Amino acid sequence: MDSPVLMTTSPSPSRVEEAEEMVTEPVVNSIQYGINNRTNGGIFTATPEILWHGGGNENGKPDPVYSLDIHHSSNTLATCGIDANVPPKGSVRLWRIDSVGESIKQEFLIDLADHQSSVHVVKFSPCGKLLASASDRTIVIYCVKDTGIWSTLKDMKSIDRMWYKSLDEIYDIQWSPDSSYIIVGSITGKAEIIRLSTKENLSLPSHQSYVQGVAWDPLNSMVATQSADRTVRIHVLKHRPDGGMLKLAARGHSNIKVLDTLSSQDNTTVTASDFGVDVDPETGATITNRNTMSRNLYADSTVPSFFRRLSFSPDGNFLVTPTGVYKPSPSTGNVTSNQLFSSSFATHIFLRDQLMSPVVSLTGLEEPSVVIRFSPVLYKPITDNKLQGKHVLFTGKYRMIFAVLTTSSVFIYDTQHQYPIARLGGFHLASINDGAWTADGNQFIFCSSDGYLTFVKFTDGVLGVPVAAEDVPTTVKQTFPGVYGYENTYVQPITSKKLAAETPVAPSAPAATPNATSVAPATETNVLSSSNCDSAKENVNATSESPNKRKGEASQGAVAAVSSNSDNQPKAKKRIAPTLVTLPSSSN
Repeated sequence: MDSPVLMTTSPSPSRVEEAEEMVTEPVVNSIQYGINNRTNGGIFTATPEILWHGGGNENGKPDPVYSLDIHHSSNTLATCGIDANVPPKGSVRLWRIDSVGESIKQEFLIDLADHQSSVHVVKFSPCGKLLASASDRTIVIYCVKDTGIWSTLKDMKSIDRMWYKSLDEIYDIQWSPDSSYIIVGSITGKAEIIRLSTKENLSLPSHQSYVQGVAWDPLNSMVATQSADRTVRIHVLKHRPDGGMLKLAARGHSNIKVLDTLSSQDNTTVTASDFGVDVDPETGATITNRNTMSRNLYADSTVPSFFRRLSFSPDGNFLVTPTGVYKPSPSTGNVTSNQLFSSSFATHIFLRDQLMSPVVSLTGLEEPSVVIRFSPVLYKPITDNKLQGKHVLFTGKYRMIFAVLTTSSVFIYDTQHQYPIARLGGFHLASINDGAWTADGNQFIFCSSDGYLTFVKFTDGVLGVPVAAEDVPTTVKQTFPGVYGYENTYVQPITSKKLAAETPVAPSAPAATPNATSVAPATETNVLSSSNCDSAKENVNATSESPNKRKGEASQGAVAAVSSNSDNQPKAKKRIAPTLVTLPSSSN
């Protein structure tokens, strides 16, 4: 069998024909590894033989791990999937991850088994107090009072739960920057935005096939959905001045499907033929080329993966979309007829102000990319590189590192160069599903349907020199507050009178006491707030019942659920002193 491949600065990655043989014997609770693992050019990798999910069958084999996420403040790892016991059930598990040198220690914390079917996605909120998980028609939000609780959680006494009824077979979920909304995508082709505090939902225009990826703009002005119907849709958001439910803007939406311009890869020149027209050599007039058909930007539904997890860059300047396809143009020199009618998989990068066509396509993939994940750490531009001035993508005050996950490999890119910094492949026997970066940006973890996780650790300096914290843009700090110790100060720009009128008050609380946050208008339009987590926490008492108790009620509107405390106050008074049921009367 071939060993997993690690190639640094490789412009043309080769296909790994066979994956590494893996042992499926379960290892329980804790394991420390750092010996007899692979190192190459400052990159350390390991695929520990741990039973992350499953083990309920006769052979004790692992079940698929569909998603994972890392809590940046506490180094808590959340994984999700299904445990194929009898009956099978969805599962979310928490693990504490500690790293010392080349050794990584993991410890199992708790199994959150509140789903009745496969859990396809799990995400920590930006504020760090909430954890969202989604399965078929069910979203469970786990909430803690303090972010440090996640790494020591051993029972359910320190955690609250909120249930939301949503779409069928949810494939992806993403938080809003202020942790007050989530967006979900479903197998039904629908996507919706849910406001946690009131359970209101906003339906987005439907796709014609599965919605396999969703993303929320860090600047909080748009959301994106990607579907197996070969499209990416941009939905512009409209924020209400009174702090009410989000709406879709009347204009500004786009449907990204066909190629409008050529990629800037290889410094090719865009000509008229790239737009489906020919130019008369004598008159210079354009002639429609009816033999030229539109080129789809994305692969069809035959891609062997459940997911197309796109992502905005932490500063909001780029939208990176997976599962792209790239075809050479006839105007590109030295293109054979076979190459003209063939295509390779690609990853498309869009600029924020140019979302109708990709500005760059990262080509050369022999398998479709399925997940994009950005590192929370910004790095200084490389100035002493031999390739400086050549093969440059974008220049600026900093570089952003992002991982492109295909069905079997992981490519590490930065925003300065066209070619990957590193390639890792051959670690898993089934499709790769998701990945996440640690807070220091030196470790990347990805999961697979074969039931295993791979840890990739970069030694200091391999990825570059981090930008000083004071030079990091505010938007990036808001996107990863747990990394930069950023304290959110955003407050909904509404009056205290309006806030008091709209905020549900518990029966034991004074009627004039709203949330414990200031009601002054925000000084910045894009500063976020941890108070959104607190407001969501306040509504847990009304929604933290188990699904069995609340069966048939989860789909009801949020307003009735939130205001149930105040509506039931008169009824509570009637139950305090029932005169007909007393001891004397019962003795008679």
